[in-house]
Amino acid sequence: MGSRDPIRMLVVDDDPAAATLYKRILEEKMPVEVEAADTAGDARRMLATCEFDVVTIDYRLPDESGMALLEDLAEGEDTPPLVVVTAYGDVHLAARSFQLGAAGYVIKDFTLPRTLAGVVENAIAKAALERAADVLNQENAFRGAAVDALDEIFFVIDLEGRLMSWNSRLRQMTGLSDRELHLMDCAYIFTGEDKRRFLEEVTSLGKGEKAVIRLFISAADGGRIPYELNAVMLRDSDDLAVGVCAIGSEVAWSRKVKARPPEDVFGGEVADLTGEIIARVDYDGVFTYLNDTACSFWGKTRSELLGRSFIDLVHPDDVRASTETWSYAMRTGNIIKGLTNRQKTDRGWLQVEWNATPVYNDAEAFTGFQFTGRDVTDKLHAEEFLLRVNRELDAYAHTVSHDLKGPLSAIMLAADTLRVLLESQEAEHSPNGTLNEMADIISRYSEQAGSLVENLLKLAESGQVPTEIEVVDVGAAVRAVLDGLLTRISERNARVVLSEDLGRIVGNATQIKQVFSNLIGNAVMHCDAERPVIQVAYLGGEDRSHRYMIRDNGSGIPEEDLQDIFKLFHKGTGGGAGIGLATVEKIVRVYGGSVDAFNDNGACFEFTLKDVSRTAPAVT
Repeated sequence: MGSRDPIRMLVVDDDPAAATLYKRILEEKMPVEVEAADTAGDARRMLATCEFDVVTIDYRLPDESGMALLEDLAEGEDTPPLVVVTAYGDVHLAARSFQLGAAGYVIKDFTLPRTLAGVVENAIAKAALERAADVLNQENAFRGAAVDALDEIFFVIDLEGRLMSWNSRLRQMTGLSDRELHLMDCAYIFTGEDKRRFLEEVTSLGKGEKAVIRLFISAADGGRIPYELNAVMLRDSDDLAVGVCAIGSEVAWSRKVKARPPEDVFGGEVADLTGEIIARVDYDGVFTYLNDTACSFWGKTRSELLGRSFIDLVHPDDVRASTETWSYAMRTGNIIKGLTNRQKTDRGWLQVEWNATPVYNDAEAFTGFQFTGRDVTDKLHAEEFLLRVNRELDAYAHTVSHDLKGPLSAIMLAADTLRVLLESQEAEHSPNGTLNEMADIISRYSEQAGSLVENLLKLAESGQVPTEIEVVDVGAAVRAVLDGLLTRISERNARVVLSEDLGRIVGNATQIKQVFSNLIGNAVMHCDAERPVIQVAYLGGEDRSHRYMIRDNGSGIPEEDLQDIFKLFHKGTGGGAGIGLATVEKIVRVYGGSVDAFNDNGACFEFTLKDVSRTAPAVT
């Protein structure tokens, strides 16, 4: 690219105004030619046939995540520098962008006119430097590949025990990624005692000497494997110690733990004062000792449990993982910590967190396990609830940061362009098309932002248990919904067919209207039949429960969307803000019902609503 040649730029963004705005911003600093692609598929086709100096990628695209496109393109050869431009900006997204191969990162807000040109120039310069560095790195890459091919583990640590270099065998054995290992102290790979002993032995070595050290290394499955390491001290040109290099392989030795019977350790009834489940099993997994807490937990007498196999009480889906952990502990002598499985009790399946110690006799032969456990069912349920709430809050944050900040950024950029034109007295000489284009952006995105805020408020209210309850005539409620959708139905030349009787539900009229409004509106919008027909049917009810179905005559819902269609802010292949169906699912759940989406000669939504009790809150 010559000094006067224009920069060829590809803008990948589902906002058609983005390419125009970027071009106007960059033209003040450099000659530029801009082309646009509004989907990841279009971007791939254009990159396959045309050469570009730089590519900008929006964080969110309609056909796939911008991050997925970034990762895909970054893996290709001769790919131009890639810059992430997004309305949702935080440290984690920036770090993720650079990790996936981005050469630059820009936030789409009022700072964009000042930052975009500099980031684009730096990205192009950085790409040139990286091409030169690749040539210099070939020799180091060859050496690294040779070390990676070793069957033995290999690593280098500094004098404080931080990992500096390692091979693929260490990654495989520990189950840790390169990023995780880079942040690790070697104490995470072997015990603190072994770390101290390892460093003491190698720091006492003279030049050319080596140490042979045996220790346990943590494995990916949670166990610990005995290794024999050959280690040497690394020294600089002044003969000062700078680190340790070690290579080694697995060996057959163990540190076996012996444990006395619980009745000996705790002294009679003291074992029951701990409040924990304490049990002993023999080599075959058969109970040989239980404290009173254990009997109470399982809801059986001691005589019913003694002689019975522990595995009989484990949930079938948890048996394999549990037995694999126990088998590994038998071979290595390692203590099991934090193993969780479901246990069959007289109160149903309960979650228990176990610690277990392998027991050996004086001849170091394995004789069984001593278990200590605690019921964590309520704790796990509480954690699942908090995770669900946090995921929803995180989704809210993403939407407010991106879907709302995006249109506001476009409004600010368009307004700033108008201000510059007016202040420079160029407005009267500017083509009417430019001024109209900026005004149209402001109007269109203001309406989009307002609509998003309204939908978010409706979503927040939808999850609340109704306080104003009445007998709702569903037929009348649906006809009111159709009146509100009349314009949209007319534009699509659609027809809505209702069952003669849609029944009556005890609930809140506004929430019931929201369910039908979202589902019918969704069908009208997305049905791709030439003459859409939407059917609203009452499938009957019993025991205060009412079943409905809404069906269209289109090609149906894409299979890849069916699983996630009710997830908050899931937009699908042709969706809107991803709020409407999440609102439906929330309301249905408040009414103690369920909703399902499937294809049957068109998109079908089948859902159940239960009457809300006038004296007790609905089930959430």
